[in-house]
Amino acid sequence: MLRFDFRAWLESWLLPADNEDSETEAKQPRSDSGTSPPDDPTAPDLSYLKLHFAEALASFYATIAQIVASNPVDVARLGEITIKAKAEALSPAEMTELQLLKISAARQGRAIAGVYGFFLKYKPYPMLAEIRGKEKLFQPQFGPIMVVDGGSVRDVLSRHDEFTVDPYGREMVKSMTPAQNGGFDTFILSTDDADKFQEDKRLLTAVVNKDDPEKINDLVHTNCMQRVKRAVEESRLNGHGQIDIVTAVARYVPVTVSHHYFGIPAAKEKSSFELNKDMVRYYGEKVAGPNGKTPLPTEFQRSDGCIVDLPNTALSIGDGVIPDEAQIYQWIKASFQNFFNNVQKDIEVQARGVRAYRELLVYLLRELGIQRAALKADETVPDTMLTRLLKLQMGIADPAFTLCPKIDPSRVSDLRIVENIMGTVVGAIAGQEEATCRMIDSMIRLKEGEYAHSGIGALSGDERLGCFDEARQFALNVLENQDVTKNRKQLLQYALEALRLQPQSEILLRECRKEGATISGSRPIRADTLIFTAHSSAMQDTNYADAFVIGRDEKHYLQFGYGRHKCLGQYVSPVILVETLISILALDNLRRPEPCGDGSQFPLERRFGRLQLDDNNLYAKTFTLEFDFGGTTDQYFGQAPV
Repeated sequence: MLRFDFRAWLESWLLPADNEDSETEAKQPRSDSGTSPPDDPTAPDLSYLKLHFAEALASFYATIAQIVASNPVDVARLGEITIKAKAEALSPAEMTELQLLKISAARQGRAIAGVYGFFLKYKPYPMLAEIRGKEKLFQPQFGPIMVVDGGSVRDVLSRHDEFTVDPYGREMVKSMTPAQNGGFDTFILSTDDADKFQEDKRLLTAVVNKDDPEKINDLVHTNCMQRVKRAVEESRLNGHGQIDIVTAVARYVPVTVSHHYFGIPAAKEKSSFELNKDMVRYYGEKVAGPNGKTPLPTEFQRSDGCIVDLPNTALSIGDGVIPDEAQIYQWIKASFQNFFNNVQKDIEVQARGVRAYRELLVYLLRELGIQRAALKADETVPDTMLTRLLKLQMGIADPAFTLCPKIDPSRVSDLRIVENIMGTVVGAIAGQEEATCRMIDSMIRLKEGEYAHSGIGALSGDERLGCFDEARQFALNVLENQDVTKNRKQLLQYALEALRLQPQSEILLRECRKEGATISGSRPIRADTLIFTAHSSAMQDTNYADAFVIGRDEKHYLQFGYGRHKCLGQYVSPVILVETLISILALDNLRRPEPCGDGSQFPLERRFGRLQLDDNNLYAKTFTLEFDFGGTTDQYFGQAPV
């Protein structure tokens, strides 16, 4: 499950407005991290968003009109003078005028992106619904395009040569070591180059495949039930039946999968190890920052004058970390933020991300050595992505994972193995925490009667309206070992429909590579234009979109993306979703707790009993639900001691 967020751009662009009374602070720009210096002529005026916050959130189109007016461009004159420039007929004064008009256009384009960030942070789905009600895509004169129509979204995601994943790839390239790994500088999530993509895709879909869910189902089920049992036991000690979905299951069940399926072991206690000479040679130099040249610093002055220490991106001998599950979670999260959430190139995010994936990579190299030694000693090793790739390298792969024609040996070198595991885990696991929470939240909304259920006409085929009690019965059937396969399939339909109505992410980002490309009859698009592809909106293009309908065709579900870059987590994520759903629905009388405290829902959700994300509205923080002791809680998670 991939995720992109432009939201942090908004905070950086609002800094001049925030600091109007402090000339000193305004002269200390965070230029390397994406914040525009005060004298940057392309810095947009977004003060309307700050000064008229509630009004700005009332309507996307009205706010766009205000922002365009605050960042004007003489479009007619720009067109006229551009034509003359092509004919090489510009006077010196006109050449100067053209440059000023281009600056104005860049300024307006950045302002449009700022509005996207504003709505994506505070009201993403009302914005997408407003656009969808008017047009297939929003195409401003300058700036990124927002694509919302289902057919148009699928069209963009399938035209790999015209709309590329380069915005992600530029940062992922830095994690590769082509000088030592055989010349490879990409991961399959980071390239649309068919020659680079196809062979890696063939390799990785062999070792992470559709047959794996059955192999990890019992593992994930047991882990979910054990974690919920611990939460119930802690709740008994507190004398009140409450469970925080985030910390109980959503955050660390995926880490268990990264351990037992992908091959990244989590120790009970965090410790350390020494890097060998090769590890230091691979990762002992600092990584370049946003400009691609200057190394990332170890100290950084923020725009408010505050100086912060940053992790060193160059590893030394004593920097090896043997992680516990909390450390693995932090590695994956920091790496994901850097690769997929940091288009604004914030230096702090980059430094944390680079340090995280480098510590993960050297730990994987260490683990590779351990498993190789075990195989050479003819010992049994766990069946993981890591050991499957290692066996291919050693020429002892199980027949199920033997490729024909054979894979180029350089694609299973030690470095290439750990790079592919790191990229797969970061892409597949990071979004699972929020997806689990969104699914459970959607199920509670179903119980509360939030979704449309009246005025629904005849449904087609096997479609029917979902029901919380029905889903709960499916979960109990699994726990009672009754028609297990059938009931799990039904629960997967509930999970997918829940995430259609409460998506885990809104946008997949693409970049236009072909000058003059069009989308659904749009105006010709300039090369390098960012395309916000709203797969969450595309999932609303179906009959009775506001209803919780079980039995929809799978084509309506885009949670794992679409086309060539469909997430490698598409096979294991459903297992996590279904088994988590089973364990949580087993709690008796699951519900939201009574409101307490001063929590509000605007501008960000902060009410007790609701899913709360961090201040950037990106990552889950807490989601507390209530349940009763006795009944199925005691039946499946143990009774209180007498």
